[in-house]
Amino acid sequence: MSEKGTDFLTFKLDDHKLAIPVSEVERVVRALAVTSIPDSGDLLYGSFNYHGKIVPVINLRAKFNLPDKELRPEQRFLILNTSKRTIALVTDEVNDVIAITENEIFEAQGSLTDTRTEGSSLLFSDKRGIAIILNLEDLLSGDIKIQLEKAKEHLTG
Repeated sequence: MSEKGTDFLTFKLDDHKLAIPVSEVERVVRALAVTSIPDSGDLLYGSFNYHGKIVPVINLRAKFNLPDKELRPEQRFLILNTSKRTIALVTDEVNDVIAITENEIFEAQGSLTDTRTEGSSLLFSDKRGIAIILNLEDLLSGDIKIQLEKAKEHLTG
């Protein structure tokens, strides 16, 4: 991380502010209808076709134990690229891109580090407030990884 910081895209789920490195974001698109995937579990909304790719849609609400909501057009999908796959995260609102420096980041304590919230053990804090910094590789481990593998098996038959 340079003295100027690393750029993060900030977004909201309910009243929770989250951030993800801009380098992992391919595009932000308006939420659209998804196809459900049988037996995929509560951490996946389903999937959709994105430029010829079947992209799974992750339900961060279930991941962070927030009240469930139906997908609505005013929500946004963050299309993200990992080393293994392209995924989409559902957000209530996309805010802005901010540079975060190392001295603004600290480790979360308590409830954020339980097994249901892997991938979210770092926070940043400054005059803009506090946000959970998502680690995409960690986020896609554990329960979500299992559900993604089941969904992949179902989709590829």
